[in-house]
Amino acid sequence: MRQSAICYEHILRAIGQGLESLSLEAFDLEVAGDAFSIRGIPTRKKSEELPVTKLQAFKKAFLDICNMSTAAQAATPVKVPAPSRLLRLDFTQADIDKLEREGQALRSDWERSPLSHSLPQVLRTVGWYVDQKKCQLQKISRTGEALSVSYTGSLGTQKLETLTLVEIYDMWVHLYKQRKGSST
Repeated sequence: MRQSAICYEHILRAIGQGLESLSLEAFDLEVAGDAFSIRGIPTRKKSEELPVTKLQAFKKAFLDICNMSTAAQAATPVKVPAPSRLLRLDFTQADIDKLEREGQALRSDWERSPLSHSLPQVLRTVGWYVDQKKCQLQKISRTGEALSVSYTGSLGTQKLETLTLVEIYDMWVHLYKQRKGSST
C-alpha cells in the first residue's frame, strides 16, 4: 500500500526536465523511498561513431602493414574498447525540488503549449497514470517506443504494464484537456 502521498506526476516531470538534454535512447528509472536512480544510454551521435570506426580501420591497416608473422597473431581480432556510454544519475528530493523550481521558471510562458512527446511530458503523464491508480512506483524502463512501468498496487501486488508512446499521448491529451478545463 502507498505509504505517503507522493505526486509522481510532478516528480517525474522534474526528472524528465533534468534528463531531457541528455537525449537518452534507453533508460531505467528506479525508485527507492524518495530517491530516484537513473541508468541510461545517451543517444550516440554520428560524430561519436566516426573516430572509433577510423581507429579500428587504422589498427587493421597498421597490423596488415606489419605483416604479423605467426598465424595466431594474424587470427587475433582487433579489439577497440568501446567508451563507457552507461550514465548513472541519482535524484534526491532536494534535486527534484531544484529541478521543479527551474522548470517552473521556464514554464512561466503560458502562451506556449507543452510538447506532448518531450521527455518531461511523457514522464509526467506516466506519473499521472500511476497517481490515478494510487500505486507506488517501482521502476520505469524505456526502450524504443515503449515504456515499461512497474508498480505496487493498493493490495501489495506487483504489476508491470507496457505503455506505448501512442497510449501515453492519448493519456496526455486527456490530462491536457482536464487541466485546460480547470484553468478557464
